[in-house]
Amino acid sequence: MASLRIERYTVGPFATNCYLVWTEPVREAVIIDPGGDAGSIFQALNAGGLRPAAVLLTHGHVDHVMALPAILARYDVPVFAHEAEREIIGSVPMQAQLFGLPPVPQITVTDWIAEGDLIVGEEMHFRVLHTPGHSPGSCCYLLKEEIFVGDTLFESSVGRTDLPGGDYSLLIRSIREKLFVLPDETVVYPGHGGETTVGREKKFNPFLRGAP
Repeated sequence: MASLRIERYTVGPFATNCYLVWTEPVREAVIIDPGGDAGSIFQALNAGGLRPAAVLLTHGHVDHVMALPAILARYDVPVFAHEAEREIIGSVPMQAQLFGLPPVPQITVTDWIAEGDLIVGEEMHFRVLHTPGHSPGSCCYLLKEEIFVGDTLFESSVGRTDLPGGDYSLLIRSIREKLFVLPDETVVYPGHGGETTVGREKKFNPFLRGAP
């Protein structure tokens, strides 16, 4: 039986969580949110004997995509992002300039996805949940009892909504209606900081305490 493996790497100037997800013995890895330090990501792939199979973007802010051009220069892999994030992803070069970062070229997305889509790989089926609020096309990727949420939800916090396209009320609704209906034991892998669970955030998150 295949064994699921998840490794987190903190990358880039904003300490973004980049995840490598694969199953043993297949060893084809999905890269989630390559936010910088492409060399470190390559090193992790090589050290684990992993072949990248796809890149999943939870959203299009520059701190979650900075290493993508370098990855695509080395590997021919599909890149998935939600269709409502086209404008945000299109603005990545401008985002880099506004934050005083080194230039980042235009980001390439090969597959625009929507709510309920399945991204299928060897032994891994990711279900797409559209969770707008942090940005219009923010989405989460549910894999069995694990969910990768980008900047939608954090341990004891939620994503910021003061950037273009952000909407606090919509963010809270997305969390309540899309994430908090999952089993309490579902492990939450956020875009920054440590892992948590749906049950813990329902009980203790000060922005969401009392959620059904």
